Amino acid sequence: MTPVVAGTAIVMIQKKNSFLIVAGILMVFLLFSCDVFETRKPEDPVQNYSWNSYPFTPYQALDNFMAVFNSLQYVPKYRSMFSESFNFFFEPLDVAEYGVPTAWSIDKENESYVNFTNYIISDNMELLLNEIASEPDNNFEDYLKEFYISREYLLNVNHSIDSLSVMKGKIILKMEVIDSIWKITEWYDFRLDSSNTWGRLKNEYAL
Repeated sequence: MTPVVAGTAIVMIQKKNSFLIVAGILMVFLLFSCDVFETRKPEDPVQNYSWNSYPFTPYQALDNFMAVFNSLQYVPKYRSMFSESFNFFFEPLDVAEYGVPTAWSIDKENESYVNFTNYIISDNMELLLNEIASEPDNNFEDYLKEFYISREYLLNVNHSIDSLSVMKGKIILKMEVIDSIWKITEWYDFRLDSSNTWGRLKNEYAL
């Protein structure tokens, strides 16, 4: 091989090696920039409701209400959301058509809820509340001692009664300040259409 040909071959080999080194560096950079080796974090849940031990506003009391119907860990706290003079009022049409009571007190309310949660499968319970445009909340002021909240509800639950797995309607919650914290004193249930109501579900688990 002549010196010229040998020199040309050496140059070509050097260029090829340089190309491979650059390509390797680029490949490593791309892999790490795409987080291939990074452990991905799980998606955060849509909503985690925490418990307010001292609800100083009606909306903190409402957060507690959401918590007990989205996680079974709050079952022991259920009764504490309500006043001892609490009453639940059933939809009047349910009273006429299904023979549910017109109302019941805190003892019956708590018994029904605890019994109901004993039959829920795999903590599978979800409550959604939507504001009602025609029934907006009043402006909350610190001096208020009474407050009303109206919401449309959708309650999905996997439990022992398949025919009552989805409940839909409207609730009105009356809240009052008792011993410096907000509690629910009255709960009204209403139909919006032909869907099963919350009151019907409650009555099924009454003891």
